[in-house]
Amino acid sequence: MRESLLRRALNRTDATALNPFGYTFKIVNNLIVADKPFVNPASVWDPLYADDERYGRTKLFVWDAKTNGELWQLFNGGKIGVASGAELRWESYDDKRPLYSGMNPNGSGKDFPYLRDGDNDILALSPNVSIAAAQTVYAFYSEVALPFVTTANGKPRVDGLELTLAARFEDISIHGQTTKPKASLVWKPAPWLKLRGSFNESFRAPNLVQTSVTSLQRSVAATDAYRSEVTALATDGNVNRLVFRQGNQELKPETAQSWVAGFAVEVPKIKGLALTFDYWRLNQNAVIDNIGAPGTLSRDELYLDLAVQKALAAGTPINQIDLGSGTANYQGYRTVTRKPVTAVDRAAYDAFNARQPTNATKRAPVGEFVSLVDNYVNLGGRDLEGYELGFQYRLPKTKLGQFTVRGESTHYLRREDKAEEDGPVLNTLGKNGRADWRANASVSWRNGAWSSGWFTTYYGSFVDTSAATTEVIYKALGRPRYISEYYDNGVIRYVLRVEPVVMHNTYLAYRFSRSAHPWLRGVTVRGGVNNVFDTEPSISDETQGTGYLGGVANVRGRQFTLDISRQF
Repeated sequence: MRESLLRRALNRTDATALNPFGYTFKIVNNLIVADKPFVNPASVWDPLYADDERYGRTKLFVWDAKTNGELWQLFNGGKIGVASGAELRWESYDDKRPLYSGMNPNGSGKDFPYLRDGDNDILALSPNVSIAAAQTVYAFYSEVALPFVTTANGKPRVDGLELTLAARFEDISIHGQTTKPKASLVWKPAPWLKLRGSFNESFRAPNLVQTSVTSLQRSVAATDAYRSEVTALATDGNVNRLVFRQGNQELKPETAQSWVAGFAVEVPKIKGLALTFDYWRLNQNAVIDNIGAPGTLSRDELYLDLAVQKALAAGTPINQIDLGSGTANYQGYRTVTRKPVTAVDRAAYDAFNARQPTNATKRAPVGEFVSLVDNYVNLGGRDLEGYELGFQYRLPKTKLGQFTVRGESTHYLRREDKAEEDGPVLNTLGKNGRADWRANASVSWRNGAWSSGWFTTYYGSFVDTSAATTEVIYKALGRPRYISEYYDNGVIRYVLRVEPVVMHNTYLAYRFSRSAHPWLRGVTVRGGVNNVFDTEPSISDETQGTGYLGGVANVRGRQFTLDISRQF
């Protein structure tokens, strides 16, 4: 519906005027009262509607050439393997909308209040500026495998030794050039043991959307966590906030270095049993991220709490700490804008601090939220560290068929983010969806044309920092398990503990043999059940009102599937 046409129809007084009340009115004893039910005719409603059109297109042209093969023999080892190639890639992105649907034409403000500059004319649809962008990428890469020792020339404690070296060069028209290396080494001290390690550097350029979105005004629901706990005002709770969403033409390419070391063991004397272990470490720089309005206010809360604790540790009384609200010296997150602190604000924070048993939970005053910029940014860096465990056991085949058991688990030891080069290093592990442990296990069975399997996933516990309470309430409730006393980068918080999730899937399949009816030859029928026990996702505080965090668990409940396929 066109907003300007709706406003004009509401302002008219002739037969084409829109009556939004559903009644006609009359005056009785100098009072306006409802008279008769009224329905606006189609001749009034129909002209108010318009089609909302959006033209979106991406184009991709790729040309590449590849070659691979073997060269001469490396000393007494195997033959040197070589692979190389070149690639040319051109891509474009167009996202366009007609006038009034995307944006009102320039000068529309002269027709205020029917039209406004910097806005569009479609109800319940945010304004959007048309985008057109393109880039060209040239790439060259090469890889060489150097098998110093193979089974043919193995020696004691050296059953195999191979070094692989690789490099990739890219020239991106809007981001410049880069060259990244990779190296890996595999050593087999025994036929049943493989030791492996690798190092590589990587590069990821921003995509065309991340660099091309013009600043647009949005209204996004988010909680001002730093103030809401203090004031308990509805305006500081989960309400719509003024947000400026935009791309960032100053984005730099994201770079990373990773190290991996581990081993694989085919357990002697237990045929079919294999174990794996890999330790890994990843260092990312100029990480491209968009944390959204809720995430920005959550980070703003943390920055303010850290600034308060630093000032308290330096001996500054809580009522003398100035966080620069409403000024260029604001000590919260840099994309958040606030009003200056008022006397009412100071009174609310004084009352809150008087109820706190220790300095650890006290807060210095800040003014009301004004707006924030929600754009793509280069984080200062990110460090991740952990290890992975795995096993596979293919049991001996029997009359009952072949059983195989597999399992994998990942344990994150460290996840640290640095939002800005001169900002604090923040531990983000164990909160807001970033669980320490993740794992899966499966059992599969095959006997002739029949096969079946059971797959289980585990997603560990974490805390949700947007659902917070106070120490006083936590203790008054008897320290319940669903509230976690969480040490958040030097600040103690009492937040919601999101329980771990375990989910199960299963399937049963039958493949018809060549001797079956001609219509059934090569046909496989597979039936399955996802989320066998109809497990619900763990409760978490999400601004979308879903009550769960996406990506952690299957939220669709138990599902039955039937798949019929045929190979020709």
